[in-house]
Amino acid sequence: MTAEILDAEKLVKSQSEAISGFFGMEIPKPPKPDDWLFEVIERNRKEKLFDVNALRPFYLPRRHLAEGVSFPGLKWPLDPWLYIRTREGRVDADADRLPEGWMLLGLAERPYYDNGKQMYPDTPRFKEMLADLRE
Repeated sequence: MTAEILDAEKLVKSQSEAISGFFGMEIPKPPKPDDWLFEVIERNRKEKLFDVNALRPFYLPRRHLAEGVSFPGLKWPLDPWLYIRTREGRVDADADRLPEGWMLLGLAERPYYDNGKQMYPDTPRFKEMLADLRE
């Protein structure tokens, strides 16, 4: 799915199908996304902040990801570290639960690690902003 899908009904349908395939079961139809999602995508297109397909809309259904859980779309099991730390009280008790809602995921390819010197291709564009954030 690409960011070109800006029609709310098509987006709901595509996400419903994708989520059902991932979890291997039918899920309730997602609600229509709020306007903010489309506004952010459109702003990104106009201002060319990121590659047009770098921000993709996704819907997360409310799900508990219990220890040892498996879904057809899950490529790797969740790390036992999460559950160990949760039992120890060092990680929030709800950390293994997906919150329900629409979100935008940043899918830009990460640069290879270079001892802290790595940069995204567009990093120079944001040099001043990054410097301010680091202060």
